[in-house]
Amino acid sequence: MLPIAVLPAAGLLLWLGQPDLLNIPFIAAAGDAVFSNLALIFAIGVAIGFSKDGNGAAALAGAIGCFVLTKGAAAIDKDINMSVLGGIISGVIAGLLYNRYHDIKLPDWLGFFGGRRFVPIVTSLVMLVLALIFGYVWPPIQDGINAVGHWIVGAGAVGVGIFGFLNRLLIPVGLHHVLKQSIQASEGRVIVAEVIGEFAPLYPAVTNAELAAAFGADLLLLNWFDVFRTVVNGLDTNEPNQMVERLKQLTGRPVGVNLEPVDPNAKQLEELAALPKGRMATAESLQQAKQLGFDFVCLTGNPKTGVTNDGIVKAIETARSILGEDALVMAGKMHAAGVADEAGSGIVSEEVVVRFIHAGADVVLMPAPGTVPGVTLDKTEKIVQVAHEHGALVMLTIGTSQEGADESTIRQIALASKMAGADMHHIGDAGYHGIAVPENIMAHSIAIRGRRHTYIRMVRSPLR
Repeated sequence: MLPIAVLPAAGLLLWLGQPDLLNIPFIAAAGDAVFSNLALIFAIGVAIGFSKDGNGAAALAGAIGCFVLTKGAAAIDKDINMSVLGGIISGVIAGLLYNRYHDIKLPDWLGFFGGRRFVPIVTSLVMLVLALIFGYVWPPIQDGINAVGHWIVGAGAVGVGIFGFLNRLLIPVGLHHVLKQSIQASEGRVIVAEVIGEFAPLYPAVTNAELAAAFGADLLLLNWFDVFRTVVNGLDTNEPNQMVERLKQLTGRPVGVNLEPVDPNAKQLEELAALPKGRMATAESLQQAKQLGFDFVCLTGNPKTGVTNDGIVKAIETARSILGEDALVMAGKMHAAGVADEAGSGIVSEEVVVRFIHAGADVVLMPAPGTVPGVTLDKTEKIVQVAHEHGALVMLTIGTSQEGADESTIRQIALASKMAGADMHHIGDAGYHGIAVPENIMAHSIAIRGRRHTYIRMVRSPLR
């Protein structure tokens, strides 16, 4: 895990230096330096990990072994590229040889080369033999990998399924932390657009999620999504296990899902709606959301659902135990959700936020100033500060149908949210039927980050 630990920081540097953010080439180059030398980094890190005492001699042997393997194999076939695998093999061999020979005794006339000094020597000899073998064995394997990759790209729905399966295999490396770090580094310039896939899309040729992404959304949040009866109208696949991955492929955006911690003991403000089990935040639905490949889960409540803060706390604990570090957990209420004693300014408090964070929430959500009676800029700012002090991010939400208001109103809410300290800006799905007014997504984005970042976000291909 030692080499993997440096990847989030490198990814963050690479992202910060891009033209659509800070546009500072040397920062991007610093991040790229890590990714360009992953084979060497893995050779060193794996060697240290496999050695008994983590001695630097093992690291040196791993690096030398990597050089010998890659250069030796390339001398046989100049197009060979073993990438990280070559580094891992070199590190494993170096670590094992260190354990075997770090205390070896040689004849007096060779005594200088004994002990730990012998490890890089024997490693280079072993890797020389492996370079000869891989120089002839690896090229057909490499060609096969390339052929499979090209086949997946052109295989339509089947290719998407295979891609999704392979993508899920990457989760154990823990790179989902990059998402949280990237949001934190954006300094309040992340737009989260909520959409409903079950409704007919605004324009039949595309999904509402694609439309929201095209107007500047950075993250996509599926509302009214039944994880056991998956529907995304407008999508070019009806395979349940491919829908989320296909959305991510088409939009290039992280995709999350709302699940609702309904509290049967909630004090009702109004008649409540009955929810299907696939929309409720239960252990079974959370497990299914994990299998479907969502990048984050949002534990919140739609109107008339009876979701309480106590229910959210329990759901956070369940979500964290099931999802582990595989996905971000967002939690909180945008409005009363039909609960009498959690309405207006009583929806959220400093105490409630701390409970959410202690239960395991990565992101706390609460109404944006001006969206719920009594939720003022001053009150929100104080609660946001508490959340930040406890290490959580904050998403301020427009979940009260104001996503269908005029652009001037959207801009006021957006700037108030940024002044309050929002890390993420949410815009709901009730502007039209299942999506905010698209121009309001763009107006919100321009208000918090300007035309430059908005236009680049709108037009940039996920293939770049």
